[in-house]
Amino acid sequence: MSRDCASPTPAASASPALVCGGAALVSALLALAVGRLVFDVGLPEQPWGHLVALLTCGRR
Repeated sequence: MSRDCASPTPAASASPALVCGGAALVSALLALAVGRLVFDVGLPEQPWGHLVALLTCGRR
C-alpha cells in the first residue's frame, strides 16, 4: 500500500504547542550552555523553579 501525499506524517501531525514548547526548551538549554561555557555565568540556584516557569509561561 503506497502512502498518499495528503496523508499526514507523524512530524506534520505534531501539535503546534508541542513544537513550540520543544523549541523553547532547546532554546533555554542552549542559552544556559552558552552562558556557562562562554561567559562563565553561574547556573540558576533554583532549576526546578526555572523549569516550571518555562513550562507554564505559554498557558493562558
